[in-house]
Amino acid sequence: MKPGMRIFNALCLAFIRFLGFFLVRLDSSEMVRLPRKGPWIIAMNHVNFLDGPLLLVKLFPRRVIVLAKKETWKNPIVGFIASSIGSIPLDRSGDPAALRRVATALEEGGFLYINPEGTRNRSGVLGKGKAGVVSIALATGAPVVPIGFTGLDSFGPSIRRLRRARVKLVLGEPFRVLPLPETGAREARSEAVDEIMYRIAALLPLDRRGQWSTPPSAFSRTETIAFPEAATDDVLPIAITR
Repeated sequence: MKPGMRIFNALCLAFIRFLGFFLVRLDSSEMVRLPRKGPWIIAMNHVNFLDGPLLLVKLFPRRVIVLAKKETWKNPIVGFIASSIGSIPLDRSGDPAALRRVATALEEGGFLYINPEGTRNRSGVLGKGKAGVVSIALATGAPVVPIGFTGLDSFGPSIRRLRRARVKLVLGEPFRVLPLPETGAREARSEAVDEIMYRIAALLPLDRRGQWSTPPSAFSRTETIAFPEAATDDVLPIAITR
C-alpha cells in the first residue's frame, strides 16, 4: 500500500472507530491474545455491514488484507474505500493473480480477513461455509484464527430504541488445515470447510450456531495449534508454499 493510501487507511479506521463508539458497545478484550504479526488468516462470521469495519479497527495497526468480489469496484467511491482498507479484488470464478497477492502479503507478515460464508447472514445464524478459506490456507500454509462476532443481529432494534447494541469479538483457538489426501480430496476439502464452521460456531451463542451446533467428537482435517507465548514483532516462522 502506498504511503498516501496508508494515511487514508488510518483516517478511515479512525472515523469508523469514532462512529462505532456511538453505535455499539464493543467488547474486544480477547483481541489482546492475537499476535502483532502474521501470517494469520482470520475467519469470522458475517452478520451485517459493521462487523468487518469494526474488526479492522481492532486489528489496526496490523497489516490486513481483505478479499472482496471484483464487482465492488464498479462503484468508484466504494471501490476507492475498499482499496484504502487493503481490499484485493477477487474474481470468484478463479483468480490466480489475487491469490498470489494474498500469498505475498501473508509471507511478509500480514493478516488475511475472510468470511467463510461468503455473504452476510442478517439473522445472525451461522450459514454454510465455502471452500475459499481452505484453498488459501492450503496454498499458503498460513494458520487460521476463528473469530465469532456476537450481538450485531440486535443492531437494528437497538438503534430504533436509540440504544447502542452490545457486541463482542470472541477469539477462538488457532489451527492449521491439514494436507488433503490424494484420494477423495474433494470430500476431504468439504470436511475441512465444515470443521472451520464448527470452530466458528463454538464461539457463538447456541441459538446462532445453526447447523453447526453439534460438532464431531474429533476433527480430522484441521489441527489446533497455539499462539506464540507472547505477541512480538517477529513474523511467524512458517514456510509459504506457492
